[in-house]
Amino acid sequence: GTIPVRISGMNMCKFNGSTDIIKLSDIYRVGTGDFSISVWASMDSSATGLQRVCGKKGIAAANVGYSIYWNADTNKLMHSTANGTTANEYYTTSTLTKGELHHIVMVRDSSDSNKGYFYIDGVKISITGQVNSSSLDSADVFSIGATPDPMLYFNGAIGDIHIFNKALSQSEVLGLYYSKPGLTFPIV
Repeated sequence: GTIPVRISGMNMCKFNGSTDIIKLSDIYRVGTGDFSISVWASMDSSATGLQRVCGKKGIAAANVGYSIYWNADTNKLMHSTANGTTANEYYTTSTLTKGELHHIVMVRDSSDSNKGYFYIDGVKISITGQVNSSSLDSADVFSIGATPDPMLYFNGAIGDIHIFNKALSQSEVLGLYYSKPGLTFPIV
């Protein structure tokens, strides 16, 4: 794939939806523990279909790992996890708006009844389905803007990605939300 264009003045890159991908090395192994991924994203209004925001797994259930997708047709987020045999997917019950910048936080939380949830723009969103609680350790690269295969490209802007080795609290999520890319606010 090609490297996306950096958006001037922001910690974001514009992905073209057909060839752009950022691949990082074999990092961000999460095992069976809690973790959170915080990312800012804006999908192009012309985007269609399922589009990969970021993650560390291919499409098939045989690919161990985790991913965040944005379905451009339903405007819902999906978190996909797989342990090498079984893939689990859960979707937000609320929708996002294409063309607007959204703060997305995916949380895997062993204390939650569904084992995970999303925050969209600082608000906790209920989900359908349950997150896989098996080990998600994977030798796949961590990729942004497409699956590592590569397929399911993202058409829009993605940036300011953070991965945490814990389930973030709502106050921590709000701290990240109020520190929009390119702006500086203290995290509370």
